[in-house]
Amino acid sequence: MLCEKCGKNNATVMYTQIVNGKKSSLNLCSGCASGESLFDNFGSLLSFGTRPEMNGSSCPLCGMTLSEFTRKGRMGCGECYNTFRRQATAMLQKIHGTSVHNVKKEEIKEEAPKKEKTEIEILKEKLSQAIASENYEEAAKIRDEIRSKEGK
Repeated sequence: MLCEKCGKNNATVMYTQIVNGKKSSLNLCSGCASGESLFDNFGSLLSFGTRPEMNGSSCPLCGMTLSEFTRKGRMGCGECYNTFRRQATAMLQKIHGTSVHNVKKEEIKEEAPKKEKTEIEILKEKLSQAIASENYEEAAKIRDEIRSKEGK
């Protein structure tokens, strides 16, 4: 899919905005996306609930700072989730209305009960075995028995 702004490069960023229940989407290449001010509002949402004195804190493992986290919108490593837990929770609360992920439970389908093999199915298996072992006389008897049970 080509960029909807320049029409030259492949679109790598899909920006979707919902305002008053109306959804609009824009597919952009990375160059056009970086030139747009698409993420200005996102950055302000990320900084929601953070205290100014926390901006100097950083992750002890990867060194990511809170200001980098709010600018990039993603964590640097697994330890960042512990380091910036309070800020991330506030951000999720602001963006999604909750900080808890609710998983939709799929309907559990009951398995069809295993049906017992019918007498005819058993006879057909015996017929196949008799033919495979070249016991044609036994196969003919089984064939006749199957026909009589099927009512032919």
